Amino acid sequence: ITNHNLTQYEEYVIEWGDGNVAIINRLNLTAHYQYKDLSPKQISVQGRHSVSKCGGKSTRTVSLEIGTQPAVLAKLEILDASTAELTISNPHLFDLELYRQDGAGQFQTTGKVLKNADEKTKVSIDTTKIFCYKLKPRDSCIASLESNALCVSFLTATPDISYNTIAVEPYRYPSEVTKMTVLRNTTSWWNPGFSDLFRQDYQAECGKKNCYRLQLETRNGTVLSNTVCIDPPPALCIALANVYVPDAFTPN
Repeated sequence: ITNHNLTQYEEYVIEWGDGNVAIINRLNLTAHYQYKDLSPKQISVQGRHSVSKCGGKSTRTVSLEIGTQPAVLAKLEILDASTAELTISNPHLFDLELYRQDGAGQFQTTGKVLKNADEKTKVSIDTTKIFCYKLKPRDSCIASLESNALCVSFLTATPDISYNTIAVEPYRYPSEVTKMTVLRNTTSWWNPGFSDLFRQDYQAECGKKNCYRLQLETRNGTVLSNTVCIDPPPALCIALANVYVPDAFTPN
């Protein structure tokens, strides 16, 4: 019971929807119950005052078909050099705990708990490390319903005299990737492959930076890398004004 402070009933009567009833008091506002089948149940909760035995009542139909519907990490977006944002879809309102993997190590809890149906949360990252994230239900009965994992991915841009080289890092779980796209100034420019992780860009406009970002699609979510903006190649901006080029010359 999450809104006890509004009315402060002495007890609550819970009808589980299968003929069974439980009564809890204001000293213990949580009740657990295990069903014998997966059919939808209509659960009713009525608050009661100890003297009058009357009070408000709330009813909700609950679907128990959750075996194939875990929470989903829908997006991992790098915001800056030290921060990323996770977008979470949690339609069954599980209490979820966020776990992080550092490189190829084991997933360890971050201690962060998420409960809403659609939620965003910021996490700390490090440009020298690959962090991966996933969600695990805190309820032991559904602990196996882990979410998909999403990992940060970085992009680099290296200047040269006549071109800029754009490179992407290999993704931590390559079998999960369905598509990779490098955006140049928010427009699709290049689709890297796992054997094609860098490309030279000769196209630029003098005095205007090009900005690059990797958008990586996995089976269940999207990863957006850091955004890198870089000046045009110097060869594009060399001034050739007042150069005299003769059209004839003598041997001496």
